[in-house]
Amino acid sequence: MPTITDTIAFASARRLARRIRQGKLGSRDLLELYLERIERWNPAVNAIIHIDAGRARLAADRVDQEAREGRYRGLLHGLPVTVKDAIDVAGMPSTWGLPDRAGTAARQDSEVVRRLRAAGAIVFGKTNVPTGLADWQTDNPIFGRCNNPYALDRSPGGSSGGAAAAVAAGFTAFEIGSDIGGSIRNPAHYCGVCGLKPSYGIVSQDGHGTVPTHPPQDLNVLGPLSRHAEDLELLLGIIAGPAAGERMAWQLGLPSPRLPSLDGMRAAILPRHVGPLVDEAIDAAIARLGGTLQRYGAFVATGAAPAIDFNEARALYLALLRGATSVGLSDQAFEAAVIRASGYPADDAGYRAHSDRGIARSHRDWLKLGSSRHAVAAAWARFFEDFDCLLCPVAATPAFPHDLERPREERLIDVNGTLQDYNDQLFWAGLASVPGLPSAVIPIGRDEGGLPVGVQVIGPLYSDRSIARIARLIEEKTRAFEPPDLSDG
Repeated sequence: MPTITDTIAFASARRLARRIRQGKLGSRDLLELYLERIERWNPAVNAIIHIDAGRARLAADRVDQEAREGRYRGLLHGLPVTVKDAIDVAGMPSTWGLPDRAGTAARQDSEVVRRLRAAGAIVFGKTNVPTGLADWQTDNPIFGRCNNPYALDRSPGGSSGGAAAAVAAGFTAFEIGSDIGGSIRNPAHYCGVCGLKPSYGIVSQDGHGTVPTHPPQDLNVLGPLSRHAEDLELLLGIIAGPAAGERMAWQLGLPSPRLPSLDGMRAAILPRHVGPLVDEAIDAAIARLGGTLQRYGAFVATGAAPAIDFNEARALYLALLRGATSVGLSDQAFEAAVIRASGYPADDAGYRAHSDRGIARSHRDWLKLGSSRHAVAAAWARFFEDFDCLLCPVAATPAFPHDLERPREERLIDVNGTLQDYNDQLFWAGLASVPGLPSAVIPIGRDEGGLPVGVQVIGPLYSDRSIARIARLIEEKTRAFEPPDLSDG
């Protein structure tokens, strides 16, 4: 087997799997490379919080022997991977960063992990998360703070912050995260990698929850993070589909990608006046992307947007989001939110007020929100009759400095020299989450300080394969993934 170098650690999952099939790369060799990189760099990044090297080495040796015999388990044969802490892997921790879950281990694999294993992947570790998966920073009392590989004093995002940091740092072939409030998308943006939030419901949530009996969580999805956009469609095809108990009734048949090239693509760029203030570097990068797309034959509309009231849509998202996440609150925390919700003035549109009202909302009122959500989804569907995708920011800024001293309700971030509410950024997550649309994030540049800048590519419901393809086409013509310059920690 040829000697491998650190360069191969940053290759795409598709390329790595091809090299293994061709006999140019061994699974055990690749695993050892990742383990060496983790040993060297993870003390500084703190993305990886658990490793089962022993079982992984045995598994890698088995798949290498199978490869020598010409037997392959699937498209991911021999790829060593990690997954987000909150996604169950038998025998590994699933803590959600919650102190009362420290030391616990999952009894069985989640559906997504079962699918990864069936395709030949070797799950050898878990990645860091914020406490309760409830932040755009990644820090918890069990495992501590995860840092951005491009700037250790800055956030890698959350809640899949450890996942994105591990991908960027070359610790794993790819990652699987989850997203209810931008938790795949903002880490991908901050860490300069690719992420895909699938259409709601096409990837099983089985094995993603603090209680095994929880039903699928509203708004929440599981999806891939990778260094290269070509992996998004590959990985989606593996993890999407019914859970084991549902396969007798239905199968998933997503439409094939529509576009072979950028020529003829119809893209809209969300007008700048829509949504909260955004860093000038992000606005400029998206504007440059629009020009690039036009040069390659795409039609780009810079003033188009769905016919919805975006302020009302933001309020709707916060109500749905906090309603969906309220099941994880203690009885005492729930009762406190109910008391606070009754005390806000009717015209209070702040984050705290929206959050507490969402938690305290009656089931009847929650059902009414369903009608509003249906109207928003219908407006998006009409919009996508004329466009293949919409391009917009992922967050207000590139990766921001760690701010763990204040609760998230009190945090501010610097946007173009002015302090803005940290939580306003949820606006960008809600655009795709409320109607359940697919959204890919890919890196398209850097700011003046060298921090990655990503773009969000939103598409029609169930156009996941097309959106993954558009992300790949854009990546081919713009600034693709560039490894961070790590220092020994």
